[in-house]
Amino acid sequence: MSWGRIKHPSEVSSVGERVTVECLRKADRSIWDMARERFGGADPLLGGWVATQAKLTIRFHPTGGSRRGRTLPLTITMPHCSHPTDQPAREIAHDPESHFWRMVDRVGVEKSRFPKRAALPPPDMSHLAMAVQLDACIHCTLCVRACREVQVNDVIGMAYRGHGAKVVFDFDDPMGDSTCVACGECVQACPTGALMPANLLDAAGRRAVFAERAVDSVCPYCGVGCQVVFHVKDNRIVEVTGRDGPGNRGRLCVKGRFGLDYASHPHRLTAPLIRREDAPKDALADIGNRMGTAIREGRNEEIMYHDGRPGEDGFMDRTLKAWGVDGHNSHTNICSSGARVGYATWSGYDRPSSDFANARFILLLSAHLETGHYFNPHAQRIMEAKQAGAQIATVDPRLSNTASMSDYWLSCWPGTEPAMLLAIAHLLLEWDAVDHEF
Repeated sequence: MSWGRIKHPSEVSSVGERVTVECLRKADRSIWDMARERFGGADPLLGGWVATQAKLTIRFHPTGGSRRGRTLPLTITMPHCSHPTDQPAREIAHDPESHFWRMVDRVGVEKSRFPKRAALPPPDMSHLAMAVQLDACIHCTLCVRACREVQVNDVIGMAYRGHGAKVVFDFDDPMGDSTCVACGECVQACPTGALMPANLLDAAGRRAVFAERAVDSVCPYCGVGCQVVFHVKDNRIVEVTGRDGPGNRGRLCVKGRFGLDYASHPHRLTAPLIRREDAPKDALADIGNRMGTAIREGRNEEIMYHDGRPGEDGFMDRTLKAWGVDGHNSHTNICSSGARVGYATWSGYDRPSSDFANARFILLLSAHLETGHYFNPHAQRIMEAKQAGAQIATVDPRLSNTASMSDYWLSCWPGTEPAMLLAIAHLLLEWDAVDHEF
């Protein structure tokens, strides 16, 4: 099979230039599948073609390589709601540096073939963290896919028909009143500025804050270690985007994406302090000296290390044990101590991350996947498992969003979960449904 010369949209010299692709026709493949293969896996609708007005002719050949076939003309043009019909002009665009405008510059598109819509959706500023301005929307549905397929929140969708079609939240509710969990994945996916962080906009809804540099980092909040990119201006974080990492795979929760003010907040402590009037200026050196003295004098039990949520994997436990100190107090032995004892007894380790994505059955106990912060990566993998056919059972007195999407929901009396789990264990032993070797 031989391929004809094909031009990428960036190579098209003029509007209306015809480009020919010759490919082998197969009954089980669409023209887009073959176009993706020809462009090395790139999606022709997402790789810049959506902003071109080049005409594409795809010539099909029957299986076997015969040159006889049929020609299907296909015109790829600007969306009906893009500049200059509906899209705000670049001088007043919500985000003049968006991916959409970069593609317009690259291809040299100046006009649309479609008429202007009679009415445009009004701006929606009901959400504290995100602004919705659908006059810049091109109906690419990337926000829909980000919400449904990436984060599996299922809040964003398309509604109505024809020129009246638009992106909606739940039942066309204001974003701030919807079930949106503010993960911001739609903002990161939007290529036009229709969805943007509210802190970047001025009173007119236009972007007024542009970052000067980007810094790769790790989210400081919980113990997942999501990789992020801090966009910085005047030494202040103005925007956070997800970076591809093993924990988050480019995704973030509301705290990681919109918790910007902690770094430069006037109440932030930049050095250790001792809550005493005659405290020494160098509190860190004073505490270290006192700890060293206590250890040398054999008063190890007087030392306690408290950490709200450890962001490392057993480092401080090993350090304190090396000092002979048994005084580690944190989230580990307060709110999740019961679960951690079970994990340590069962698997020999402290709360490992289960392989949710490949599980066939998942049991959740009062787990609200849509509201937790460090549950976010787990929620993604649990919903991926469900999409692959896994069954989910949720034990929760409340009918949460997680329970509503589960195959089984058991609304037990609060506090009776241990008895229920013991009963399940009893039946498993009675039925000999146990992996004895494990």
